[in-house]
Amino acid sequence: MNQDFSDEIDLRQVARTIRDFFRSNSRLLLLSTVVGGAIGVAGFFLIPPRYESQLILNSDILKEHFSKRLEDNLSRLINEKNYSVLGERLSLTGDEAKTIRAVKIESVGQTMINGQEGDVRMTITARVTNVEILPKLQAGLLNYLRNIDFVKVRVRQREVLYQTLIEQLDKEIRSLDSLKVSLLGRKSGGTTAAGLVLVDPTNIYAQLIELHKRQLDYRNALELHESIQVMEGFTPFLDPVFPKFYMMLLLGFALGLTAGLTISIGRILLSTSPS
Repeated sequence: MNQDFSDEIDLRQVARTIRDFFRSNSRLLLLSTVVGGAIGVAGFFLIPPRYESQLILNSDILKEHFSKRLEDNLSRLINEKNYSVLGERLSLTGDEAKTIRAVKIESVGQTMINGQEGDVRMTITARVTNVEILPKLQAGLLNYLRNIDFVKVRVRQREVLYQTLIEQLDKEIRSLDSLKVSLLGRKSGGTTAAGLVLVDPTNIYAQLIELHKRQLDYRNALELHESIQVMEGFTPFLDPVFPKFYMMLLLGFALGLTAGLTISIGRILLSTSPS
């Protein structure tokens, strides 16, 4: 019982000590908090705003591990402030490259075709200090990605493959067309050569339709043979992601209050320490 009563007295004493501390230092704490808030507001107007936008791409060549390595290389150039090389990579001037604060590449999903890995959807998030640079940055990023040696080789191989397949189908179509014309000519003449193997014209028509469909698919694939397709480009949003007014104000208040508490506690320690 006495122990509980003693604990209660101790808690009351602590509460009174804290109350007296804030009362005796209220002016200093209030002043430091206001000054901190003012500094936070000043920081909001002085710090260059940073804008963020996303570029959504589709690719069947740039897999996740490869795009991550590209992100690391670009981020390292930004962190090193190596704007001349960064601008050269992204087809920008040095001053334009300085406006880039961060580039992040993420894979957001992958399609599956017949149980095999298909195209990869990925986003490139750019943080810049000038939204007017976004169109040039988008063009520079696409040019950078498409001109990687590995990507260019794959694109050339695919282009040659589709062109070869289209030419082969074209030969087959012409051959079937000749056969169809020959059969129609014999029917119209009313003659049948001895030993001729009869061919159903409807079967030829079906084969021609199938070949034309396959050829059309290959032509469409050839038009889309580029390694990277843009699904949605950068949008120049005008609302900055940093700094935010309320965030800077609260941060200023917190830092000001912390500084005031530090000074107050320091004064108490100095006054109570032996001379």
